Amino acid sequence: MRHSDIQKRTGRTRANKAVREITSLNGPIWVKCYAHFCTIVLRPMYSRSKIMGRFQEALERDQMKLFSFVTLSLVFLLLVAAGFGGVWIAIVLFYITAFTLVMDRLIAARPNSPENGAEFPASHTLSALLGGMHFILLAVLVWRVGGPNDLGGLERSGLFVAFGLFFGQVSHPNAHELIHRNGRGYRRLGRQIYSSLLVGHHVSAHCLVHHVHAGTKFDPNSAKLGLGFYRFAQKAWIGAFRAGLRAETKRLVAADKSAWQHPYLEYAATAF
Repeated sequence: MRHSDIQKRTGRTRANKAVREITSLNGPIWVKCYAHFCTIVLRPMYSRSKIMGRFQEALERDQMKLFSFVTLSLVFLLLVAAGFGGVWIAIVLFYITAFTLVMDRLIAARPNSPENGAEFPASHTLSALLGGMHFILLAVLVWRVGGPNDLGGLERSGLFVAFGLFFGQVSHPNAHELIHRNGRGYRRLGRQIYSSLLVGHHVSAHCLVHHVHAGTKFDPNSAKLGLGFYRFAQKAWIGAFRAGLRAETKRLVAADKSAWQHPYLEYAATAF
């Protein structure tokens, strides 16, 4: 069999895998419709060995550049949507939901794709930049959604959802990376991001409780088999707050430090 034939067959196999991944998505009907539309449009491109080969080479060669572009372009779109409103809000919502969801499935079908649960693939510079942009975006959100301006109720709701998705999908995992990085400045930035999202206690609960007791009854962030999402969310938030508080208080007493040095005071001060 010629090399070109092998490439074409490989391209078709990867195309079919990507199509199966996309069409099996769970979500609203409009997401499924968009997914099916993309399979019709993108299947021929995926099956063309020359195009697919170049696409894979570009991804493997410039993966960090691509990730940086996609992430920072989302920041740009959020700022544009906040400034101009209208159709830009619909564009940024589309970008952060359906388009990103489908492209994630397509990229995951390529060889050497990251395993599930892989860490947020950001460099030190990008992590710090996104950390700084988080607070700018948070201020813009409060100003445009809560302040007096020309935006209507529907536009404000759309902005709230779009920014919330960014904080959950980008800021949260980025903060997780920052609190695990070497360097006091990175860790402090991660703590401040979590605190601004009103979950500063997660830093203590994650590092002092989850890392030690993951998968056991002593870890509030480990769900029991069959536990529903909403019950787990309540258990995890309250349980993590209490477990982190106990762990930090124990460390504080052992180190003979003042109560004013308690990390929970920093979390509360940043939140307010």
